[in-house]
Amino acid sequence: IWRHGQRAPSHINDVSGREVFHNGAGALTDMGIKRSMELGKFLRKRYIVENQLLSRKMDETEINFQSTNVTRCMETLKLVARGMYGKDDDKKFIIPYKVNSQEDNLFGFAWFTCPALGKIFQSKC
Repeated sequence: IWRHGQRAPSHINDVSGREVFHNGAGALTDMGIKRSMELGKFLRKRYIVENQLLSRKMDETEINFQSTNVTRCMETLKLVARGMYGKDDDKKFIIPYKVNSQEDNLFGFAWFTCPALGKIFQSKC
């Protein structure tokens, strides 16, 4: 389980910030993209090459990729999966994954599914 790679702030108000975070507000940074691929390569080495717990080719009966419906999360998932099963330069690499709704999200923010926590969150923010 992981969240997403390094990202830009959700709101970029000044011009210099837009130059630094050229992928856009809330989007993965170049370092976030790089490290997501590195995480995939690390997982490949540990679980596929060294310990042979997963097949060298993607097998949906062995591994399940899931994401929230947030672009940076889905992009991180694709990069990690490409690091595990694809080639670095293969931009067309396709990996099957499930996108969870807010109601079906086991790993997301609890205030989406817990009304009491949602009220507390809204009153504090």
